[in-house]
Amino acid sequence: MTSKIKTKTIAYISLFATLIVIGAFLSLPIGPVDISLQTFFLLLATYFIKEKASLSALTYILIGLMGLPVFAGFKSGFGIVLSPSFGFLIGMVLVPLFAGPRIRSLKNKTFKNILLIFIISSLLLYLVGLPYMTIILRIYMGLDISAYDLLLKGMIVFLPGDLLKAISAAWIVSRKNLKSIIL
Repeated sequence: MTSKIKTKTIAYISLFATLIVIGAFLSLPIGPVDISLQTFFLLLATYFIKEKASLSALTYILIGLMGLPVFAGFKSGFGIVLSPSFGFLIGMVLVPLFAGPRIRSLKNKTFKNILLIFIISSLLLYLVGLPYMTIILRIYMGLDISAYDLLLKGMIVFLPGDLLKAISAAWIVSRKNLKSIIL
């Protein structure tokens, strides 16, 4: 059995891939990983197109690997695979696979329920991103960096912003009239 993707779904995948690119451009370099709005748009994509948001993230990554400067700091190319932030990009593909089914199964799509899924989803990025960042910084780059510094530079500084992005995205999607306009 083959699964057909509707034209409307392809348009949404493309739209959210574009928004993730815009989120990357709205970034603040603070260390090995930039603060950006990519995850905000990923959370919105996950709500609206569920697991297919993984295709938006994957499209974004493939476009950047092919050489278009779409990554934070206008970076591009296959060399990004060896950057400390690439694990977080991989996590962006995986988050919708976790969150999409949970959003779909919600009987009551309240702000609180959506926010909880978005917060857990945001934290899941660290399960992939932090170990990847550790390998790149310690093994590939040969840096002697403590576990505390890894947590500080790869997670702790991002937590307030991630919480704000999760709250904002949950607030937006919990508005009934917005859902009827978009979908």
